[in-house]
Amino acid sequence: MINNKGFTLTEIMVTVLLVAILASIAIPQYMKVVERQRSVEALGILSAIAKSQERFFSINEKYTLKFSDLDADLVDFVTNLPPTGATFHNRAFEFKISGEADADGRITATRNTGTYCIVRIYETGVVCCSGDEDTCDNINIPQCDDPSINITADCP
Repeated sequence: MINNKGFTLTEIMVTVLLVAILASIAIPQYMKVVERQRSVEALGILSAIAKSQERFFSINEKYTLKFSDLDADLVDFVTNLPPTGATFHNRAFEFKISGEADADGRITATRNTGTYCIVRIYETGVVCCSGDEDTCDNINIPQCDDPSINITADCP
């Protein structure tokens, strides 16, 4: 009497196939969740910078183009120092200040992958997304070219 222990090649192949099917469904969903979380982090930083810019504007009657003039507690991811110029980096985004006048003042967060950016206008508080439409829809931020917003974004 032969005692067969172990799995047949067919059983192993079916198991590997099932794991591959589950992974092909789960990984894209996981990546969407990760991207949404990164955008939420960027929105928080955009908000902090915008509030700091409003405080600067109330004293100086113009917005600053240097992060060193702001009272926001930021550390650049690349240099590991407080940012001094018009750009600031975190793990996933590059933030750029532009516009000193009230109507022009904005902060732009461009994704390091270059697929999209998020823009916040200081004066109105409007936040919009420009670039890859699927990503903008996934992170639940309206497109900058939407007729109700109609903002020109200097990004992808």
